[in-house]
Amino acid sequence: MGETGMSLFPAYMPGGAAVTEMSFQLFPKFSQSLADTLNTLEARRTSGTQPYQPGMDMATQIVPSVALYLLAVLVSSRLMATREAFGGPVLKRVLLLYNFSCVILAAIPFIEMTRIQFNPKYGRSFACNALVHLGSKEDVDGHGSWMAFSCWLFFAQKYWEWLDTIFFVMRKSWRQVSFLHVYHHATVPLLVGFTGAVDFNGDQYLAGILNSGVHVLMYSHYLVSALGFPTPWRKALTSLQLVQFVLNVTQHSYAIWMGDDCAGSPYCVRVIMVVYFIIQFLLFAHFFSNAYRKKPRSEKSEKKA
Repeated sequence: MGETGMSLFPAYMPGGAAVTEMSFQLFPKFSQSLADTLNTLEARRTSGTQPYQPGMDMATQIVPSVALYLLAVLVSSRLMATREAFGGPVLKRVLLLYNFSCVILAAIPFIEMTRIQFNPKYGRSFACNALVHLGSKEDVDGHGSWMAFSCWLFFAQKYWEWLDTIFFVMRKSWRQVSFLHVYHHATVPLLVGFTGAVDFNGDQYLAGILNSGVHVLMYSHYLVSALGFPTPWRKALTSLQLVQFVLNVTQHSYAIWMGDDCAGSPYCVRVIMVVYFIIQFLLFAHFFSNAYRKKPRSEKSEKKA
């Protein structure tokens, strides 16, 4: 096992020690970085220097919550399979309030992270932003504290957005309860919960700004269209999502290339972000291709006939 002797997996996970040993043999640099990162995170939490981040403990909060989300999707889908879809004015008003709340929850971290990132006073850059410890002399105007709070709020709203799936199931909108939808909603809390705890005000700002910005537009589309108004930005949403994935891969690939000269996220976080966003890009690109590609001329002719 690595120099730390630490298991990369919870003690209750069967075979965790064996998987850890295999990980160190196959991916020594990544595994050692991950072990060191987990040790550092635990030390910060023990010493009280970690920001207050309720709901962000991976083993006791995030993983069980994701498991409950997946179970809720399965059970509710089975229950609704033999029932009439929910609808009516009451549900419509609930959805209007829900979409409005999602716009606000996404707008706050988007505005705050953007304000901090582009303020020249704080000397931040596209990549390799060192972690700013709260209350330190580097925490000018408390910007590190505000960035950490915005990072936590960005994470917390991912729990709230699980209601998307429940509402889709209630309305029997099965086309929207796709593999991509469930995979995205289940894995984003795992990703943001880990990276946001480790790098709460460093390079994770980019994922926060881009994703929150896209979600402001997405939930605005749901809200405005439900009120009966057109949303000309609708077709641009998937394109914007693809752009955000490319930018995230670019940022962390650059950090990997810079190596020890980059003061940003730990090496393991950089690798995780690159792999995750490449997978997201491929899944969303497939969705985009299926949703918006032009139908063959023969198919159009048959429909006209």
